[in-house]
Amino acid sequence: LKSRILTNCSVRARQLVREDLASLGAIPPEAGREAREKIGRVVKRLVEAGEIGARPASAGKSAARSQGKGAAARVPLPDVKGGLARLPVSRRNPGQVVTLLVDMAAVARRHGLLGLEDILESEGMDDDYLKVGMRMVLDGREMDQVVAIMGARRQAVVVAVGQRWEVMGAGLEGLANGDGAYGMQERCLALLGDLPWQGRRAGASIVRNSVAVKVKDSLQVPLSRWKAAELVPLFMALTMRARSKGWLGLDGFAGGTISDEALSSDWYRKEPGRRVSPGAVDDESLCVPLRLLVDGTPWETVKAAWQVRKTAVLEDLARRLALIQTGVLGIASGDHPRVLEVKCKALLGQGSWG
Repeated sequence: LKSRILTNCSVRARQLVREDLASLGAIPPEAGREAREKIGRVVKRLVEAGEIGARPASAGKSAARSQGKGAAARVPLPDVKGGLARLPVSRRNPGQVVTLLVDMAAVARRHGLLGLEDILESEGMDDDYLKVGMRMVLDGREMDQVVAIMGARRQAVVVAVGQRWEVMGAGLEGLANGDGAYGMQERCLALLGDLPWQGRRAGASIVRNSVAVKVKDSLQVPLSRWKAAELVPLFMALTMRARSKGWLGLDGFAGGTISDEALSSDWYRKEPGRRVSPGAVDDESLCVPLRLLVDGTPWETVKAAWQVRKTAVLEDLARRLALIQTGVLGIASGDHPRVLEVKCKALLGQGSWG
């Protein structure tokens, strides 16, 4: 009983309980019997109220015998860590995320919440929203706090991604209109009102000397992971390239590949960039409309298609985060895996994902 209780406590609570037990010292036999009887009365009351279930040990043995000698007494748990090693959270579609949440619920019901410790530390658990939410649950945070923090974090993520799409749209429109480098900067930075260097020449030097380093030296980082502000110098370099070489000068970038020379400008000739790793230009939301512009498609046509894509991506992101929050709260509440699966699939039914 002691092991079962401690297994289902958070790390902090378990430490406090053990410290309290150590400080009690030797317990008189009479006090021990009285405590056991008290626990028994509480368990009996809960069983009679239907809040917990209980069955005699003999019933379990009889059921096992009736299934035959080789029958397993319990359904084996899924290999969650192995699954994450093969397919990290970030690469899972919503249906696969549901499967992960259901498997985690099964582990938590069998081994307690602390049975998820190793899963959260595995390499494939690369979704910060899921990891932070489960970490709060394991640390014993109140449910209201978990709901509030995850809700605020979800909103912040959606806003940040939306801002990134706004900057991409402004950059694409600037390229279509033939903006110069500083005109492009003004256009993009006008959308980043929370930045102290918005649209100023002093800010231009900051963009040039710090954020631009990511363009020059760090295209090893996939483009899809760049933040909104980090896209500004990229579009400035692209527009300078387009003005000097024409649309065909962007052909390599639009095709999803890039060379150092494709981004060359007065800024970068002094310190040539490194060779870009394969797959660095991996953001179809930028490469596809840029490809259309290079091929001569009118901006209004490209903009209409791009807006549809933007709306779909942001809606899917919001639903994915809501799905993860539902899973975290269900696991924290001790939901049965099948119950949690029904809740999550109800969210899936609201969208067009598969």
